[in-house]
Amino acid sequence: MMSQTDSILNLLNIQDPNIKISACTDFSQAGVHEKLLSATLTYPVERCVNCGSTNIVQNGTRLTKMRLPSLGEQPLRMNLRKQRYLCRTCHHTFSAQTQLAPPRTRSPAKQSTKSRLWLRTHCQSKRSARPWESQLPRFNGSCIRISEL
Repeated sequence: MMSQTDSILNLLNIQDPNIKISACTDFSQAGVHEKLLSATLTYPVERCVNCGSTNIVQNGTRLTKMRLPSLGEQPLRMNLRKQRYLCRTCHHTFSAQTQLAPPRTRSPAKQSTKSRLWLRTHCQSKRSARPWESQLPRFNGSCIRISEL
């Protein structure tokens, strides 16, 4: 008999057996009702991807937020917690991988954080002789402060 988790994964055509759904909730964002799936991705790792050592330990998880194809009219999102691993030999860290969320993909929130970091490093003073400063976003005639974003 198929479990509810297996049924949801089958319905969404997610073939990875290492993804386990822990919750399915409804939420509303900006007046749009959406479904949110919470899931984890974990599997045993035998060797380090960097040095090949077998001295591997679990090292927390990393949250990946994804949009999935909607079923009907309701948008569908997934918060996928990927298992992190640490090699005690070479101190390399790496995450569990799946075709559903390829490595090195950036979510809009991470791009926003990167933009804020750029502003922090390039916009320290209100006045500057730097020619590119005129292209920066303005707020009340001065550079945007990170705390104001």
